[in-house]
Amino acid sequence: MSVTVVSELHVRPGQEEAIIEVVLNRLALPASTIVGRRFARLFQHLDDPTRLLYVAEWESREAHEAVTRTMSLPGTPDQFVCPPTFR
Repeated sequence: MSVTVVSELHVRPGQEEAIIEVVLNRLALPASTIVGRRFARLFQHLDDPTRLLYVAEWESREAHEAVTRTMSLPGTPDQFVCPPTFR
């Protein structure tokens, strides 16, 4: 069963462009690089550009968990106000 994962990223002011660049580079990777991800989108809050929303559909919960175990954050911990959340 497929799953949709929503991740909220709250980055420090001035770090938005750096984080967005990393995420967009990952979104541009060939599908074979991120096994199990069907699609993904990144959104930026209109009123607060430090708040980003990542939405992705995965083939299964297991596929998502396998990738998150091996892939690092899109940036360094000091670029975030708090760790990203996954739902």
